Amino acid sequence: MLTRIRNAVTPILKRLGILLWKLKISPNLLTLSGLVMSLATPVFAFFGVVSAVLALMVLSLACDMLDGAVARVAGHATPRGALLDSVSDRVGELMFVLSLGIMKVEWVVLTLFLGTSFLISYLRAIASQHGINLEGVGFMERGERGLLLVLSTFLLLLSMRHYTELLIVFGVVLNTVTVVQRFTKLIISLNTTESSAPS
Repeated sequence: MLTRIRNAVTPILKRLGILLWKLKISPNLLTLSGLVMSLATPVFAFFGVVSAVLALMVLSLACDMLDGAVARVAGHATPRGALLDSVSDRVGELMFVLSLGIMKVEWVVLTLFLGTSFLISYLRAIASQHGINLEGVGFMERGERGLLLVLSTFLLLLSMRHYTELLIVFGVVLNTVTVVQRFTKLIISLNTTESSAPS
């Protein structure tokens, strides 16, 4: 969903990537910076500093967008970097959800959101092993989920906890639909591959 928006801002990301690369900022440094900021969010959540949690979420997600841009500009997109980025994304998502739980958002809803989020990523990983690209398939990719968690935290900052939980429930529904969309696409693609394979 946000993939279309991302495509529209690709030229801007490319220019930022060039600038960061000229400043000797590597993709892995950005990835690790985003990871460290995400790891700090539960600490600030524990002390009830919602504004700091929100700021760290936004900065961490910004690093997540920019590390890929720098990697493409520098021609340093490596399997090791991709692994670091993928693990960082999952840890970051876990830390954001944990932060919301610490700030007293309903744990059952958060667990459902996190579980369905990980299923979305898992299906993409399985698909890539078979040479199938699931990018852009479904309502809730990494960017959409990050945006929803940022909005949820912003609502908490405004003392609108009830709306935060409603928004996350909405996210669970969209995540579930995305899991079905990706699973269906993967099954169809695998059936097509098997049927076209020589017997």
